[in-house]
Amino acid sequence: MDLECHICHWRASICMQWPLQMGTLVLAAAVVLAGGAVDKSDPRCSIHPDGPSVERFGGDYRGVPLVAGINATLADCAALCCADRQCVALSFNHPQPAAYQRCVAGTPCCMLKASVPPLRNNTYGPAVTTAVVDRPPPTYPTPPGPRSTFISSCTLLENSTIGSGIQGDTWPSTWLGNGESYAMGCDNTPPGEAKAFMNWWSTPPVPGPLKLLNNTPVSTPDVLRICGKYFQNDTHVGNIKPSSVISINDTIYAGVQCITYNDPASTAFPGRQRAWNAWVIVSSDGGSTWDITQTDPDMFTGVLTNPMFIQAGRGHRDAPDAFIYVQFPAATLPSTAYWDGNDFILLGRVPVAQILARDAYQFWTGTDWVQDADAAVPVFNYPFMVGQDHTFYSTALERYFLPNYGFVDWDSGDPVSWHGYHAREHRAPTSQFTLYEAPAPQGPWALVHVEQSWTLGGGGAYCPDFPARWASGDGLLLQMVASACCSKSGYSFHTTAVQLVLA
Repeated sequence: MDLECHICHWRASICMQWPLQMGTLVLAAAVVLAGGAVDKSDPRCSIHPDGPSVERFGGDYRGVPLVAGINATLADCAALCCADRQCVALSFNHPQPAAYQRCVAGTPCCMLKASVPPLRNNTYGPAVTTAVVDRPPPTYPTPPGPRSTFISSCTLLENSTIGSGIQGDTWPSTWLGNGESYAMGCDNTPPGEAKAFMNWWSTPPVPGPLKLLNNTPVSTPDVLRICGKYFQNDTHVGNIKPSSVISINDTIYAGVQCITYNDPASTAFPGRQRAWNAWVIVSSDGGSTWDITQTDPDMFTGVLTNPMFIQAGRGHRDAPDAFIYVQFPAATLPSTAYWDGNDFILLGRVPVAQILARDAYQFWTGTDWVQDADAAVPVFNYPFMVGQDHTFYSTALERYFLPNYGFVDWDSGDPVSWHGYHAREHRAPTSQFTLYEAPAPQGPWALVHVEQSWTLGGGGAYCPDFPARWASGDGLLLQMVASACCSKSGYSFHTTAVQLVLA
């Protein structure tokens, strides 16, 4: 995060209260915007000043010029350090001994350090005060539900990037009855191709390079025709995303949705990517061509705009009954669905042969199945921490697994939306990964694993997907696919081996 640009952008100065207690500078920061309005109270960390006879030399990564009489105190320098996670120590130079790191000799400067150098005798005298940062650890949200008694442990093993040269995300996967397997990417730029809203890839029998089959399952003119009415009020360019993919024998069905990056109605949790509608597109030739007209673009609306189909084995042939189950991650305020920061999951089902018939869908009320979606009750609750979850059925274990993600603040651990955090902090948030299991799609869901600060390429990872074709025969060694926005190393097709152990 570039703190100077951030402060300049907001035209802010930093006000500090800093009682000195037992050599510790305890900070209670408040950002004061133009006009004198207080933005927020933000106690970030404690600063431990070194004594006047010692200093810490080296480790500097940024020098921030200060203005005498305005923001040229040790507390101001401490606020800059506390606001930047990279900063672990500082040097408050008043004045700066020599021109260095954008600071001018003879003027006050705050030198931020990325390491904690050893103490040495202070050669600069009282003009230089060094200090070390003590940050409280983040307090992450507590995942709901009891611990699993079916799975005793879950370990995330080695990680690899097998989508070399591919820049994109989401990656819902499917396994056809004929043995072929595929995945759908979003916001993708395949090597040698133009960037596309989403595209379709063939995946190999074991984790390895992908092969592009179709760069435009839904053409740009069709995207604009269907989604344009939602895009026109978006401050960011709108998008179309695949929510999930399922195959019935050799026919592929993909849920797709119109997405906008900013939703003014999401005042309780700003910055979430809103799904306005969803429908199902179909391919009968392995994804080489797609029919986008077999269902109405408004097949799913409101809290149903995140249709997450649950596949049961190869071609869905291992389904325990005659239905396809569909999870619908959604939010409370407003009553709609988002790509990130949802509050709960609703559950639907449809007879296998009627997947394209909206009026054939039924919804779980807690005791029964009904056609009225308004009567549905959540089967999973985790406020602001439910993503687009690619739940799957393990044929070998005869169990449903729900992989979930939610974005959190690096420093506090509080839930955040990706775009809301990025707009404020100019960097990607981190995320929390949770894995649940249940004997039925209705639950009860039991916690298998939680991974705090789950990252790829320096950013919070998301959209975990477990390709059925890549699971071991006993179902205990899985491959998890995920991405993270938007470094070149993170924004790709990552696989992570996941080892389960039965209780």
